[in-house]
Amino acid sequence: MTRTRWSLYIAMSLHGRIADGQGGVDWLTPGDGEDYGLEAFLAGIDSIVMGRRTFDRVLGFGQWPYAGKRVVVLTHRPPPPTVPEGVTFRAGAVATIAAELQADAQGVWLVGGADVAARCLAAGLLHRPELFVMPLLLGAGPRLFPDGRQAGPFAPTGQRRCANGVGRLTDRLRGPGPWAAERKKPRRRSHRRRGFPVRSAAGWGGPRRRWNYR
Repeated sequence: MTRTRWSLYIAMSLHGRIADGQGGVDWLTPGDGEDYGLEAFLAGIDSIVMGRRTFDRVLGFGQWPYAGKRVVVLTHRPPPPTVPEGVTFRAGAVATIAAELQADAQGVWLVGGADVAARCLAAGLLHRPELFVMPLLLGAGPRLFPDGRQAGPFAPTGQRRCANGVGRLTDRLRGPGPWAAERKKPRRRSHRRRGFPVRSAAGWGGPRRRWNYR
């Protein structure tokens, strides 16, 4: 069975904030017009996980942008009277909800917010964080990784600077987690590479006892 891939694809300020002091994201507008690869990213996503505040904010945009995707909203509050098709509201442990998703989901996108991302990271679910760093500072607002919470370890796999100054960072989870088995095992060091003699039928180093550095 194919292992479910959990991805974090999100924009943040230079200080790591994902919203301003009022919870708004209007500061992202200067980055409009650039192709950040969202369409290709969504092609590999069939399920979306988000918190209630993120859901309310996206719902206020007007047209629901995740049509055709299964959306799970993590919250203890009751749902609104009308919700888009495919949206469910769940309360409980992230690990329990994740186990249900992984039964048939192939790609899960952690849309936000910071608390949901931190909970999934703590549960060892996050596989590939893709961060877009906007070239600006926000004086207030929630941070993607709140103070006191571990955000890693990650192994950088790519970075580039977009034409509008936005930095794109791609990382891969490196510590314990469900993807640990798929990481390459370290190679065993060979004595040949370290200049140790190689034993042959004629003894160490051959007839002339030469040191082998091949």
